[in-house]
Amino acid sequence: MSFSRFISTKNNFTNFTHLDNQLEMALYQVICHIEYFP
Repeated sequence: MSFSRFISTKNNFTNFTHLDNQLEMALYQVICHIEYFP
């Protein structure tokens, strides 16, 4: 999953349901870890 595609998906998901900020940051960090350290 490309980073730009993740941002697009994340924005669409946020429009659907509001995530808790802490959960959202944790998810962001996990995706970044998978992206750069497969």
